[in-house]
Amino acid sequence: MTKRGELFHQALAIKERTLGKEHPKTAVSYSNIAGVLDIRRQYDEALEWYQKALEIRERVFGREHPDTACSIVSREYMITTGNMNEH
Repeated sequence: MTKRGELFHQALAIKERTLGKEHPKTAVSYSNIAGVLDIRRQYDEALEWYQKALEIRERVFGREHPDTACSIVSREYMITTGNMNEH
């Protein structure tokens, strides 16, 4: 794991402990980890993290919120650029 990946995982652990797993700021950490995995071409794992972020944002903000839209775009971009089939 890269130093950046380690730091994002540390931040995630703190957010999950202090804010909970359903908090929007926790979703940001999920997206950050997904980005690192995407760069490392670990597409399947990145997609899982993007999906977690999307699910939180849909529950907290609803489908029409700008933050949810960002997660949708990230997930779809991952599917497209990772040459993946939709899960």
